[in-house]
Amino acid sequence: MKNYRFLLIIIASSFLFLGNVFAEEDNTCNAVNFNKLRTQASNIRVSYIPDEIVKLTDPDAETGATTVTRNILDIKIYNITSNMYVKVVSSGANISKDEHIITLDDVAPDGSATIRQPAQKEPITYEFTIYSDSYGCSTRVLRTFKMTLPRYNSYSELEACEEIPEFYLCQKYTTFAVDGETFYNRVDDYKSKLTNQVEDSDGIDSEDNNLLSGTISAVSKNKYIIVGIIVAIGVILTILILRKKRSA
Repeated sequence: MKNYRFLLIIIASSFLFLGNVFAEEDNTCNAVNFNKLRTQASNIRVSYIPDEIVKLTDPDAETGATTVTRNILDIKIYNITSNMYVKVVSSGANISKDEHIITLDDVAPDGSATIRQPAQKEPITYEFTIYSDSYGCSTRVLRTFKMTLPRYNSYSELEACEEIPEFYLCQKYTTFAVDGETFYNRVDDYKSKLTNQVEDSDGIDSEDNNLLSGTISAVSKNKYIIVGIIVAIGVILTILILRKKRSA
């Protein structure tokens, strides 16, 4: 009887061992599973929404923690699934690296996970690396891509830009920087061009108006002569038509 029990234990253990082996094989990050995950990762997309002004706490203020108003760039990450996570690293020339791990738990009701980035006076590069914890593929990179946020243009706040917000150096966010002298020179050139265009347009309108006014004045002064000529032409045409009918 003991031998039978021992034999049954061995058989049961064998099935458990084989089941574990097959389970491990099912979770192996083979080419099929890896490509399936890469297809899912290709659906993840990123965008940013500029120009949102919010209040933030500034712990570095001299008087202690205080509330400041800042321009914000909201980075939106879409289509994260339950078996995906995204490693996000941000960096800039004068900005220390910062790292985030984004998972499905970070996704809001609008379907996106949001990273709030206070606007900086230099471009910031974000690198997104996508992983999955499925099929034993957690150590393999599924996809990597980058996005560069524009720099905040402090010149946009100047009085020189109030009348020309459409000018490229007066945009709130730009991808390049210029010195103050270059900024004011280009603003002056742009405003001069606008002024010349308005003057040219006014000059053309004035010439057209003068021509029309002169024509009306000439017609008014010689209206009786003009009416006489028209009547004479009408009489001559009538006589010619009557003669033609008689001769026919």
